[in-house]
Amino acid sequence: MDNDDRYVTGPAMLISNESVAQFNVLQNQFSSEFGAASGGVFNMVVKSGTNNLHGSIYEYFQNRNLNAMDASNVHAGQTSLPRFDSNRFGATVGGPIIKNKLFYFGNYEYNPIGQSAQPGQTVYAPTAEGLSILNGMSGLNTTNLGIFTKYVPVAPAATSDVQTTVKGVLIPTGPLSFASPNYNNA
Repeated sequence: MDNDDRYVTGPAMLISNESVAQFNVLQNQFSSEFGAASGGVFNMVVKSGTNNLHGSIYEYFQNRNLNAMDASNVHAGQTSLPRFDSNRFGATVGGPIIKNKLFYFGNYEYNPIGQSAQPGQTVYAPTAEGLSILNGMSGLNTTNLGIFTKYVPVAPAATSDVQTTVKGVLIPTGPLSFASPNYNNA
């Protein structure tokens, strides 16, 4: 069956590596049955059940501590790799339902990925001067201000891009640059 997502030029559904029995790549001059392709075609045959019970347990592990720094990381001035932790694991099982006639095959795969990402928009926070102004104000909830100062870093420099006022007093704020966690569990 065709597994093309024509909107993004890729597969409509990802097939687990462990579910593939064989594959081949067709380039350039292929027959008309592959008329929708412009560059290359990947043909895959997926595994199926047989008369014997069979299966596998697998894991593909990639971690920032196992990967090497490449030239792009060095040119960007990085001294350590950004977070990228991928631990894809699963199991397959196949066998007979009715010998020589009906078979089953199943594959389960789980892929949690943890990486770092920059926020999509600029995040502003008070500078050290702004925090001292907030601490000196009367009528602010000290518990909330304590939690805020515990979890929100101080902006290194003030900017005039964003004006923030609290109780009519202008609080100096500046942009923060940080990497936040980004998780994807598939």
